[in-house]
Amino acid sequence: MSWGDILSTELSVDYRVTNILNEKIKGENYYHLILVPNDNGMYARMDIWVEKNTYMTLKENIIMLLVKCLSILLLKML
Repeated sequence: MSWGDILSTELSVDYRVTNILNEKIKGENYYHLILVPNDNGMYARMDIWVEKNTYMTLKENIIMLLVKCLSILLLKML
């Protein structure tokens, strides 16, 4: 897995949202999106936390098809 792999992923084409959860993290409200691949998805699952008011990404968990969590991208400190 590389940054190029992650950045070249077209979420709206390669994945579908199977669940949208509401979560509160450190007093802020977030959507927890659970995505699974369509035919072209290269990862087994993606979990993405998005702040409800600004739509800024808090973090992404990306799980490879080998079902091993290889990368957690922290885009904002918890």
